[in-house]
Amino acid sequence: MVRAQELANETVVSFPPETTRLEFIRLTSIRELPSYAALREKYTSERLAELQTSLAELGIRDADIDQLALAWQPIEEAKDANGEPLPVSPLDLDKDGGHIQNRYSTFMGGMAAGRFDWKAIAKTAGEKGIPSIPMNESRAYCMRGKSPACVVALQDSLGAFGNQKILREILDAREGRGSNLISAPRMVKLLQGVPRDAAIWGVAIGPGVSDWFQGWDLTQGSAQLDWKVVFKPVKSLQYSVVVGEKISLNVKLQCTTSMAAATLTQAFRGMKILQGWMWDKQNPGRPNPVKSMEIASSGDEVVITLVTAEESLRDSSPFSAQAAPQ
Repeated sequence: MVRAQELANETVVSFPPETTRLEFIRLTSIRELPSYAALREKYTSERLAELQTSLAELGIRDADIDQLALAWQPIEEAKDANGEPLPVSPLDLDKDGGHIQNRYSTFMGGMAAGRFDWKAIAKTAGEKGIPSIPMNESRAYCMRGKSPACVVALQDSLGAFGNQKILREILDAREGRGSNLISAPRMVKLLQGVPRDAAIWGVAIGPGVSDWFQGWDLTQGSAQLDWKVVFKPVKSLQYSVVVGEKISLNVKLQCTTSMAAATLTQAFRGMKILQGWMWDKQNPGRPNPVKSMEIASSGDEVVITLVTAEESLRDSSPFSAQAAPQ
């Protein structure tokens, strides 16, 4: 049986090598925070909220889940004979379950560890007419909704979710019929450097880096910037959030050159100054949680650190567990 505390170790053998962004959330740790309910409401993205709604349709509650591992991979843009982009087609529920459209620029899937009654889930699906689709040696329950949401049992305490494409890749990877992250050495190297005691951590390469930063409050005042261009010289991202008496964030960005790292450092410092000006104007007399943020570069690496009180997160924060997982 896969215990919840071991879910992080499952990521390398479960997710496909095309994964460009991977995040882990230890819900049992952050639920201990007095402000958990308020923080969850503030920092749960639309996409994750849709997933939670779909899981609730099957009777899976937030309290049933101890840990989450989320993975994203880009959707390859299809083009016609003239090189013009084609619209993204619905990719899910087959002829037995109709179709649901993926509305995002990435596929998102993942695994959840906790306490699941799969017999009760199957019964609920049958009573509600939720389609049950054969998938390898298992059956996936697929909910119609704003984005693809299918769920399949892996073990008593472990389940996987995502659209059919993602689920088949996860099952194939775990059963040895498909490739996994072991075939992606860049991701494996990043995973090896993650502090395992972190309540939240994540890694990203390529387009996954700019996707992650789009959720920062710190960047919202500079929305006119093209973040894909800003982060083009960034090869990888690794971040972790440690929960204790205070909440500590550590972000490491590896750039292509030391010059690129220095330029990015200055860009972040400029954004911090802009954020401070906007904060003082909009929140006079209130402490700015970003004021203690430190931004430095060493060689080709940019390091961002922040230690803040929990209550500050209710007001504003430059980071969140899932600020905007598109």
